[in-house]
Amino acid sequence: MASTPDGESETTSQRPGDPAVPEAVISPQESQPQRAPLSSAAAVGACGDEAQKRWWRRKSLKPAALAVIGVLSALGAFALYSSPSEPSAPSIATIQLKSTFSIAAILYDVTQSQVSPSIAKVTIYVQLPSDVVHAPAKAPPANLWLEAPAGISFKTCPADACRLDPNESQYIWSQALDFKYEDFDSNSGEAIATFFVKARNFGYASNDTNASAAIPRVVFLGPGSVTPILYAEYNVTSAVGYDWSTFQPELTNASEIRWDEPVTGGATQGIVTAGINQASQARDNIKTFLAGAFIGVAGGALVAALQETLPSNESRSKPQESPSGQ
Repeated sequence: MASTPDGESETTSQRPGDPAVPEAVISPQESQPQRAPLSSAAAVGACGDEAQKRWWRRKSLKPAALAVIGVLSALGAFALYSSPSEPSAPSIATIQLKSTFSIAAILYDVTQSQVSPSIAKVTIYVQLPSDVVHAPAKAPPANLWLEAPAGISFKTCPADACRLDPNESQYIWSQALDFKYEDFDSNSGEAIATFFVKARNFGYASNDTNASAAIPRVVFLGPGSVTPILYAEYNVTSAVGYDWSTFQPELTNASEIRWDEPVTGGATQGIVTAGINQASQARDNIKTFLAGAFIGVAGGALVAALQETLPSNESRSKPQESPSGQ
């Protein structure tokens, strides 16, 4: 570039033949406007805020995970420990039998209605001694009374045959016995009395682990030449598999269970016998042990989660990071 006498600069033009002068190359980054660098205080503030966020995320992650573990363990314990409640003990009925001649057996048979589960059919078979087919011709007829447990009533009970005992709050249904049937096994005469009771699971209740059955009370008013035998039978499908160690049944199969007891001295005390399914109880014991372990894990995890959320020396100091990461 040359200067004129006036001091102004004059641009020198390139003549033909002169060597080419390369132009300056400008990168895309240089062509963009450059931001002013952050001040030192602003940089420290931005890094500190980011570090604070990361610190709180790390701080809240652990208690959240512990709380989830605790809740899941508690739910697992509840699922394992929850089991069907024990069946309520069935109520005991009472049978009264008055006869002027000998009676050999009283069979108390209970069948829960399949059509109406709230109705139970009670059938009582009264048998004469072996090889006695008919009752004595001149003897007055025998009579039988069934006393329902307190709070339970009969269905379709004739007005002239039913009454309510005000002292015991029990309904009593009486029937005269007619020995017009014959039991071919013992070759003896038999009378049958049928009753319908308004009750669900009348005399028998069970679940997977426990079962209970009511053996009725019997009062026999008759000659003592022959001791009657009481047979208490329930037509149920759940009796198999239970250990009835308190009072062993005479018969147990897939459809019925039966106990027998002599009516010594003209009376028997009604009892409730209990059965236990040993295999189901063993499973329940294992579930209880596992549920206890889950409860321990749940409690420890929830306590640890609570401790993590409490203020500490670390949480009181605000973490800082320098721009250089030092």
